[in-house]
Amino acid sequence: MGMGPVMTDIRDRPHLGHGDIAELNFIRSESPFVFRRHFRNGMRSQIMEVLRPGDVQRETTGMTGDGVRWFPKAEPRFMLRLFRRRFSSLDQALEEIRRLRIIEAYLAPDQLARSSEFIVAYRHGGRYDPLLCGLQVYAPGQALDPWQLLTPAQMARWFESAQAPGDGGIDAERFAHRFCINAGRFVDGVRRMISEAGFIPDLAGTRNMVVTRDGNIRLVDINNVSRIDFGDAIPVDDKGYPVCDKSVEALLRIEGMLPDRSTHADDPLVRHFLDPSRMKAVAVLDRQFHRRLAGSPAGEFGRF
Repeated sequence: MGMGPVMTDIRDRPHLGHGDIAELNFIRSESPFVFRRHFRNGMRSQIMEVLRPGDVQRETTGMTGDGVRWFPKAEPRFMLRLFRRRFSSLDQALEEIRRLRIIEAYLAPDQLARSSEFIVAYRHGGRYDPLLCGLQVYAPGQALDPWQLLTPAQMARWFESAQAPGDGGIDAERFAHRFCINAGRFVDGVRRMISEAGFIPDLAGTRNMVVTRDGNIRLVDINNVSRIDFGDAIPVDDKGYPVCDKSVEALLRIEGMLPDRSTHADDPLVRHFLDPSRMKAVAVLDRQFHRRLAGSPAGEFGRF
């Protein structure tokens, strides 16, 4: 008698679908939601959109507004994150949650996509493993790429082009004004986190932050919080990426685009992390990381 197929641990799978989530022992069988893989599935967590069935139906069949038929993309109710990391003890999982809470202490509720973490007993292969999950608020917006920053006017034009029939227009001048104020608030919050707590969130990903329609910056990737290190050695995270240095560089790039801000050579962050020789060494680590990622099975996940 042949044996049935061996089910791969969900933490190892590159992709998950609705059926994979619905069959998990900690998901209610009568759940009214549709689970769909989000395009930002990353190395640290599986990310699933939590959708209303009616919204998915309208996305498929379309709807008519102002005499125009269009197909509105189903907007998630929440984002479900299933962490890939395995924890040998409950304390390890709780420490991970404590690091995530640091961000909430320094960024206002409108500056990040808040998440409620919970630990479940994941049944797999005849055993139960602790699995860290997060139910995160969905934060729509334009990705803020710190390495190819758009001007506020360019962002306003993007929102104009992406709006649905019947949506109100974007006042580009008002948007730019609000963006500069909110970006300043965001930078100040992260700088306080650095100076008071000694940590910085991962700002280096091309989609780790979004700009909202009302000109606000929201951090959406809260999975990686690193300790600020002013030592000579360049620290890397558990994936081998120089996330501390690259996040500081991203922060300073955002600050540098603001008309009422300027970075100074005597700023400790500038003096240490933007030192030319250090930046060259960081660039080498960055290239090595992406070469390893491209050549490994995990490369299909993408980092961010």
